Amino acid sequence: MYILMVKKMGEKCRKAGVADYAVYTVADLGENILDGVLKTEKDKPLNERNHKGIIAGDILGLVFSFAKYEVNKNLCDPIGSN
Repeated sequence: MYILMVKKMGEKCRKAGVADYAVYTVADLGENILDGVLKTEKDKPLNERNHKGIIAGDILGLVFSFAKYEVNKNLCDPIGSN
Protein backbone atom coordinates (compact mmCIF):
# COMPACT_ATOMS: atom_id res chain seq x y z
CA MET A 1 0.00 0.00 0.00
CA TYR A 2 2.79 2.43 0.92
CA ILE A 3 4.59 1.73 -2.37
CA LEU A 4 1.49 2.72 -4.33
CA MET A 5 1.20 5.95 -2.33
CA VAL A 6 4.82 6.89 -3.03
CA LYS A 7 4.46 6.29 -6.75
CA LYS A 8 1.32 8.40 -6.90
CA MET A 9 3.17 11.30 -5.31
CA GLY A 10 5.31 11.79 -8.41
CA GLU A 11 7.97 9.08 -8.33
CA LYS A 12 8.58 7.61 -11.78
CA CYS A 13 7.85 3.97 -12.39
CA ARG A 14 8.61 1.70 -15.31
CA LYS A 15 7.21 -1.40 -16.96
CA ALA A 16 8.78 -4.77 -16.29
CA GLY A 17 11.16 -6.12 -18.90
CA VAL A 18 12.35 -9.62 -19.74
CA ALA A 19 15.32 -9.33 -17.38
CA ASP A 20 13.01 -8.33 -14.53
CA TYR A 21 10.85 -11.40 -15.07
CA ALA A 22 13.91 -13.65 -15.37
CA VAL A 23 15.52 -12.43 -12.14
CA TYR A 24 12.21 -12.55 -10.25
CA THR A 25 11.46 -16.09 -11.50
CA VAL A 26 14.90 -17.41 -10.55
CA ALA A 27 14.70 -15.77 -7.11
CA ASP A 28 11.16 -17.07 -6.54
CA LEU A 29 12.03 -20.63 -7.59
CA GLY A 30 15.18 -20.56 -5.48
CA GLU A 31 13.22 -19.30 -2.50
CA ASN A 32 10.58 -22.03 -2.87
CA ILE A 33 13.15 -24.81 -3.25
CA LEU A 34 15.15 -23.44 -0.32
CA ASP A 35 12.03 -23.35 1.87
CA GLY A 36 11.43 -27.04 1.17
CA VAL A 37 15.03 -28.00 1.91
CA LEU A 38 15.12 -25.98 5.12
CA LYS A 39 11.80 -27.42 6.30
CA THR A 40 13.14 -30.94 5.74
CA GLU A 41 16.36 -30.12 7.60
CA LYS A 42 14.54 -28.47 10.50
CA ASP A 43 12.21 -31.48 10.86
CA LYS A 44 15.15 -33.77 11.61
CA PRO A 45 16.03 -34.62 15.21
CA LEU A 46 18.22 -31.97 16.83
CA ASN A 47 21.38 -34.09 16.84
CA GLU A 48 21.07 -34.88 13.10
CA ARG A 49 20.54 -31.33 11.83
CA ASN A 50 23.10 -29.45 9.79
CA HIS A 51 23.03 -26.22 11.80
CA LYS A 52 25.53 -24.42 9.57
CA GLY A 53 23.47 -25.36 6.53
CA ILE A 54 20.31 -24.03 8.17
CA ILE A 55 22.00 -20.71 8.95
CA ALA A 56 23.41 -20.48 5.41
CA GLY A 57 19.98 -21.32 4.01
CA ASP A 58 18.32 -18.60 6.07
CA ILE A 59 20.85 -16.07 4.79
CA LEU A 60 20.35 -17.23 1.20
CA GLY A 61 16.60 -16.83 1.71
CA LEU A 62 17.18 -13.21 2.64
CA VAL A 63 19.22 -12.75 -0.54
CA PHE A 64 16.37 -14.17 -2.64
CA SER A 65 13.84 -11.91 -0.90
CA PHE A 66 16.05 -8.86 -1.43
CA ALA A 67 16.48 -9.69 -5.13
CA LYS A 68 12.69 -9.88 -5.54
CA TYR A 69 12.32 -6.56 -3.69
CA GLU A 70 14.93 -4.86 -5.89
CA VAL A 71 13.25 -6.08 -9.08
CA ASN A 72 9.87 -4.71 -7.96
CA LYS A 73 11.17 -1.49 -6.42
CA ASN A 74 10.57 0.84 -9.40
CA LEU A 75 7.92 -1.08 -11.32
CA CYS A 76 4.48 0.44 -11.93
CA ASP A 77 2.85 -2.99 -11.61
CA PRO A 78 5.04 -5.20 -9.36
CA ILE A 79 5.63 -8.78 -10.47
CA GLY A 80 3.86 -11.33 -8.27
CA SER A 81 1.46 -8.80 -6.77
CA ASN A 82 -1.62 -10.39 -8.31
